[in-house]
Amino acid sequence: MHRFTARTMLFAGVIVGAQLAAALLARSDARLWLTALPWLLSLAAAALGLAGPRFRLTVPRIAVRSPDLWMVVGLTVLAGLLRLPRLETLPAGIYGDEGEFGAIALSITQGDGLPPFGVAFLGDPALYVHILAPFVDLMGPSMAAIRLPSALVGVATVPLLYGFARNLSGRLAATLAAFLLATSAVHIHFSRLALNVIWVPFFTCLGLWLLKRGLDDRRDVWFLLAGIAGGIGFYFHFGARLIVPMMVAILVTQAVIRRAEWRRWLAAAGYLLGGAALALSPLLANLSNNPELLNAHTNKRGIWNHWQALAERYDTVPDDKAGILREQIQTTFFAFTSEPDSRYGAVMYRFMDQPLLPGLVAALAIVGVVVLCL
Repeated sequence: MHRFTARTMLFAGVIVGAQLAAALLARSDARLWLTALPWLLSLAAAALGLAGPRFRLTVPRIAVRSPDLWMVVGLTVLAGLLRLPRLETLPAGIYGDEGEFGAIALSITQGDGLPPFGVAFLGDPALYVHILAPFVDLMGPSMAAIRLPSALVGVATVPLLYGFARNLSGRLAATLAAFLLATSAVHIHFSRLALNVIWVPFFTCLGLWLLKRGLDDRRDVWFLLAGIAGGIGFYFHFGARLIVPMMVAILVTQAVIRRAEWRRWLAAAGYLLGGAALALSPLLANLSNNPELLNAHTNKRGIWNHWQALAERYDTVPDDKAGILREQIQTTFFAFTSEPDSRYGAVMYRFMDQPLLPGLVAALAIVGVVVLCL
């Protein structure tokens, strides 16, 4: 017991000290690597401390089963062939946000730019452009340089989805899911743009896979890692803010369904939230003097700040919030399944004046969501 307590105190001291150092550095003009070192140390210490000395990381089945291995390799190569070639010219032109991100990344390579754990233009987190900067430094200021990180993340999402689906439903489901993602026109499109939206499915798949490992193994460290993955996703695009609440909702559902173990699942939710808090501390420290920047993007885009404009769009009055929400949900749903995206959307987010998903894939997605909910 004494050895365990001493070990626990040691890891707790490392976590607290490294978190404080990262928070102080995040509030300064320190370079990314200087802030990232104590931040990542605190995350590693939390994971190792919670895992315990007897924890052994088992080799995933995809690394030892040859059918899974070759399936993952083949699907990942397919995803790369559809996302990596001719990034300079496909898609043609430069979208406005790509230019903004590229300009900020170029300024970072020249010693200027924004704090890495602050926000960039439109309230988007600045860590994304700091990741673009080394590519600009190595490849020069080109579209290929700032689009390559998106392409690599898009490719990496395919094996992540395979691993998650393999744990969830078996090899056939994993193969179909990864193939549909690898060949998804909309995923390919956004994997070839210097935009931060493509990071959301990456961290969603990663977080859910870690959460599934926790549900299977009943080890708290997986829940902590799932929270860390969801928290890091927060640094890229505001859409990733749904990842942690979604995973918490899954654990709360487990507590409701398995009432005899409700304390176990609520504790797991606590570890998940703790991991997210550790991951988010540098961002929260940086924005502590200007907390309004944390929601700048969502405040600008959020439906709750545009009732008048939406009322005019849907031929109703601003007080009819239920009707506006119903129309907006319907418009969004049909944009995925049967109708082109609304003409009110920005050009870069519209997809070839077609639904985001082909008819068969949209039907499969709807059925899949219903089955998962049940």
